[in-house]
Amino acid sequence: MRRWTPEEDEVLRQCGRMGAAACRRALRAELGAKRSVKAVQHRASRIGVSLFEHATCPMCGRTVRRAKPSGLCARCDGLVRAEARKRRM
Repeated sequence: MRRWTPEEDEVLRQCGRMGAAACRRALRAELGAKRSVKAVQHRASRIGVSLFEHATCPMCGRTVRRAKPSGLCARCDGLVRAEARKRRM
């Protein structure tokens, strides 16, 4: 078992919002570090990084579990679609 480096910790901080599996892939791609999902979860917990998968709506800034295909939250996506329907009428 080898120690975690500051560079690995930084990758966890940057990609934590994508979840443990995505962080594991990022560590491998960026630094060549082989870490298990369980190891990523434990380290993230230890350094205070949330691995809660979420997205941020670019329109209103809300944090949502899943964004719509447009990249917006459900509320903003509905507003954009309603506005588009109004313009077509």
